[in-house]
Amino acid sequence: MGFQAKDATQKKRSAVFKNKKLDSIGFVWILHPKFRSQISIKSEETTWDAAFQRLVKFQKEYGHTKVPKSFNDGDNQPHLGRWRKHYKASQNPNYGVGLVTKERKELLESLRFEWNPGRKDEFEETWMSHFEDMKKFVKKYNTTKVPQAPKGYNCSIAAALNWAKWQRLLYNKFMRDETSTITPQQIDLLNSIGFAWNLKNKTSHEKWIHEYFKLYWHHFQHNNTVISQSSGYNSDFVYWVEMQKRYYKAEKLEQGKLIC
Repeated sequence: MGFQAKDATQKKRSAVFKNKKLDSIGFVWILHPKFRSQISIKSEETTWDAAFQRLVKFQKEYGHTKVPKSFNDGDNQPHLGRWRKHYKASQNPNYGVGLVTKERKELLESLRFEWNPGRKDEFEETWMSHFEDMKKFVKKYNTTKVPQAPKGYNCSIAAALNWAKWQRLLYNKFMRDETSTITPQQIDLLNSIGFAWNLKNKTSHEKWIHEYFKLYWHHFQHNNTVISQSSGYNSDFVYWVEMQKRYYKAEKLEQGKLIC
């Protein structure tokens, strides 16, 4: 009996661990109707209600329910972007009939939830995904006054900076009354995170970040921070790198500038 009890406890702990891991990636516990008896309806309803309230909050903030696939508003919550994608897909006749109850459908449609977004909506969803990446960038570096990445650099930061450059080009066209795909709503969203429409008049922090990214790209390519004029850098940048090392050794480098 002792062994059986211990074995049962271990299985229970394993199940809880696996459930938490699945929850962390937004695993949808809603099954096809013929399998629903295998899950806890009460637990599923609680999860759905919580996700719906987060969708309400998103709609109030952004004015729509086109949650990007990559969007999530909490590290310890099911992935909202995937949740929304699941319910959008549930209207596909090949996906499964009856996965959305009448009551839930009415609640979602009260937020102007779009079941079959067109090409324009997909473009807006992609834009929002890039916008969320830019929000994360601003949170980490406290500026958007950073030039685009050098050609050939394939990483999330390079993609964010290149997207930012493109938004500036579209904004300038918009301001000149030329054809542009950027909308006033998108401009307002970018303004809300302090997006810089030009790279002039940098503060001391922004100048530091500008130099930091020169070093960042060098490290990205060469996996070291050995900077010299013989490697093609000007004397001002070589001096800047040397001063950062001196500040660090003297414990004078600000904590917020120990960025990785």
